[in-house]
Amino acid sequence: MSASKLAIPRLTAQATEGGVLLTWGAVPLAVRYELAVWWDPGTGWQSLGGDSLTAITYTHKDVTAGTTYYYSVRALNSAGEAGGWLLDYPYATALQATVGATSTPTPTSRATPTPSQTPTSTPTATASAPELTIPQLTAQARESGVLLSWEAVSHMVRYELAVWWDRGSAGNCWAGTA
Repeated sequence: MSASKLAIPRLTAQATEGGVLLTWGAVPLAVRYELAVWWDPGTGWQSLGGDSLTAITYTHKDVTAGTTYYYSVRALNSAGEAGGWLLDYPYATALQATVGATSTPTPTSRATPTPSQTPTSTPTATASAPELTIPQLTAQARESGVLLSWEAVSHMVRYELAVWWDRGSAGNCWAGTA
C-alpha cells in the first residue's frame, strides 16, 4: 500500500479543563501520525505532538482561554510515506489556560508540512459545547457593505465571525464577536 492509499484519519477535538483532547481513528498500515494546529493567520499551521506520535489520542495542553484552535492529522507508513492531511478541520475553543502554559505555542523555525493555508469556514465539530448548533449565516451585498444575519442559537452568549478574502494570503483574515 502506497502513502497515497493511506486513509485520512477522522479527527475530533474536545475542549476540556486540561486543554483540547484530540482523538482519531487508527489507519491500517500507519505506524505513526502527524498533527497540525492553526490558531492565527500570522503563524500558520504548526506541528503538534512531535515526530513519534503512535497513539490515536493527544491532549493539546499549551492553550490560551478563549482561543479557537483548528486541527488536522495525517498517517505515515513504515517507509515514512505520508497520506493526505485531513482537510475537514475540527476545532475547539480553549476553556481556560492550562497549568504551566501562559500562551499558545511559539512557532518553530523547522519547516512543517501543512494541510493548507487556512481552515475552511465550515468546521465539522463544536467540541466545547456539543448541544449548540452552528447558525445558518446569510450574506447580502449592500451599497454600504455586506449585511450578515443569522438565527439566534439557544444558550448562546456571543457569536464569533470571521472573513477571509484572499486564497493567496493567510494574512487576509479578520475576526470579531457579535
